[in-house]
Amino acid sequence: MNNIKIFISHIAEESALAKVFKDRLKLNLEEASKKCNMAANSHEQPEIFVYSDEFEAGHKWMGQLGKALKSADIELILCSPTSVARPWINFEAGAAWVLEIPTIPVCHSGLTVDALPIPLLLLNGIQASQQAGLRQLYTAIAKVLKFDSQFVEKMEFSDLQTDIAEFEEKYVNLVRESARIRARGHAASLAHVPGFDNYGYYDQMADGTVKQTNPFTSTVVWNVPERALQLHKLAASPSGEEFSPHDPEDYCPFCERNYEQTPPEKARIVKREDGYKDEIVRTVEQSMAEVAEFRRIPNLLEAVSWHYWQTNYQLQLTSEQETRKKTYLSTEEGLKHVINSVDKKLELLGKSREEIDDIPEDSKITMSDAFFGGNNELIIPRKHYSNNAETEKDIACSGDMNHEQHYQYFRFSISTMNDIFTNNRYARYISVFQNWLPEGGTSVEHLHRQLIAIDDWGVAIKKELASLRENRNAFNDNAANFAGYHNLVFAENDHAIGFVDIGHRYPTVAIFSKSEHSMLNHLSEKEIGGVSDIVHACHAAMGPHIPSNEEWYYTPIDCLEPIPWHVLIKWRTNNPAGFEGGTRIYLNPVTPRDLRDFLVPRLFELRSQEKIAAFFIATECECKPNSLKYVANTQ
Repeated sequence: MNNIKIFISHIAEESALAKVFKDRLKLNLEEASKKCNMAANSHEQPEIFVYSDEFEAGHKWMGQLGKALKSADIELILCSPTSVARPWINFEAGAAWVLEIPTIPVCHSGLTVDALPIPLLLLNGIQASQQAGLRQLYTAIAKVLKFDSQFVEKMEFSDLQTDIAEFEEKYVNLVRESARIRARGHAASLAHVPGFDNYGYYDQMADGTVKQTNPFTSTVVWNVPERALQLHKLAASPSGEEFSPHDPEDYCPFCERNYEQTPPEKARIVKREDGYKDEIVRTVEQSMAEVAEFRRIPNLLEAVSWHYWQTNYQLQLTSEQETRKKTYLSTEEGLKHVINSVDKKLELLGKSREEIDDIPEDSKITMSDAFFGGNNELIIPRKHYSNNAETEKDIACSGDMNHEQHYQYFRFSISTMNDIFTNNRYARYISVFQNWLPEGGTSVEHLHRQLIAIDDWGVAIKKELASLRENRNAFNDNAANFAGYHNLVFAENDHAIGFVDIGHRYPTVAIFSKSEHSMLNHLSEKEIGGVSDIVHACHAAMGPHIPSNEEWYYTPIDCLEPIPWHVLIKWRTNNPAGFEGGTRIYLNPVTPRDLRDFLVPRLFELRSQEKIAAFFIATECECKPNSLKYVANTQ
């Protein structure tokens, strides 16, 4: 048999099951040799490698493992809810894939074949507890060993099934007890949460259900196998009518040919031969004379209106804003643009044409203070459709930019935040978000980011602060470190780390700044760029067809506790229904590991094509504990 080798891959906790398979295989193959009447010089049995008892400890272990894998003729991977989360199981499976070694996932202890994560799901897995599965396993081995398959058909697997059942019972009980021990530790940091019943943050049940609790908001989420969603189908390009490009673009009010359909532009980024340049826009003629890469405009219908700030806080235009307003109105075209914008706003608020015409021009000019002051801004990129658009569905998303353009998009948003804070001393926080596609909550499909000033911190920030006050290192312990220990980190560079987050109603990824500075106006260009690069890559990996929300979180301007800047991207793949309303348990159709497995191969491909910035991906990531340095400096 030329020393044919069977490699059994397993985690340390499952070494007893690996020994069961090794002993049974050895016994069965000896019987098969006799029944096949093999020649005397061929009686040498196949070598069966189980690294827990074959390899020496110490620094030589990695080399021994590599040699065994390279010389293997078939690999069996013991797969349980615990083992498939370990990086080495996936590493060994990947190595076998590259070497084109037949690989068979052997599912046990509550993990079913259809619940295997990618890439293990792509292999021909078997169920260890089922006779049909064991027969399939032995048939595959017989094929490699070139045994007569008839010996498999006559085999009885009752003894092997008994051994497997005994192991599974002990192992599942052990895993549950370990989870209870971990949960008691988790519960200490959640003791202030009413009704918290000592579950762990992240537990996988025997049937494949994943239960998550967000450590900051206490939101409870279940991933139920029967409700699982295949992300690659969601990301696929939907059917749409053939695209007919217009140059210049004029598809919506945000397009470059329709600048007059939006309120007076405040600032812009233009691209010159020597790079990107910021400009303050003072006249309508200036805004119409050149195409901008990014534009800052007031929201025509504010979420928190100028009237709110003026009435409750007596906020007035600053002298600089007043000067800019007078300059804009000083030309006939500027005055016309402002009046038309006010009329459009009144029309959207339900006023009739007659009511609008009856309002004096002076009153409309006063109303236009909202355009020159204002605290609800939009940042609008130039493109409506992607450069390679083929149908009307191929709208330009954040991922269609290159990473330098996306950095400018981020930088411009932060400078806008700083300007709003400078001009409104009553603003305590600015909500920064990007809704993508109608299902994600936008009314205009042209990509844009919103910034809305509020006189509060908001519920989400208050909950994060409550966790921070209980544990100053909470964002390391319960976010970055937790993700690293659970193999959920998918991207990392010198200034940021990206991972799949837990306990959200929708599939969610988080990108955290590693900076010691928690105020956005104190971040360096490289620190902003580090976060921007990973956010951009996430959008590029998800593509333009998955609706989403991008949300920014950071330290409020009047807060002493440091909250590290982090961006959440939530994929709007599901709608909460009656079950969620009655239980406050949310059904999320995508497990954290499935989301990770969707992103990682796409990130590798995009990096190889140089469509995203170069950074570490998946197992390349350092995942150094306490990588978030916000605790080093409160400001």
